[in-house]
Amino acid sequence: MNINKKLEVLENAYLCRSNDKLEKQVAVALASILSKGESGLKLLLERLFKGLTFSGNSITLYNWGEDAWNELMKKQEIIKALGAAKAKGALDKLEKLLNANCNYGQWRDCIIGPLERAITAIKS
Repeated sequence: MNINKKLEVLENAYLCRSNDKLEKQVAVALASILSKGESGLKLLLERLFKGLTFSGNSITLYNWGEDAWNELMKKQEIIKALGAAKAKGALDKLEKLLNANCNYGQWRDCIIGPLERAITAIKS
């Protein structure tokens, strides 16, 4: 299965409810994408930054409406996968996200902790 098909596992996932089986499927799919090297890393970084607009050191999020929480959970899963894989090629981008300001409250709830943990894992 190619990496775009693997990404569909994430794209089709509804992560707002606890579902251990689905979370495992997403984690396995993301790890498989990252196992493809530079092309997999590039795909996941592009997906992570999808819907984010930077202006200086500030981030504005796309208006996902009712799907906003699920979208942030998907981004969280990508960040966790990058940390688990110790993806050094993602370090600069993850640090950029960590150091940026975002006025969307759920950003801090969903993204900052996983970013800090992933960066620590990659640097270790």
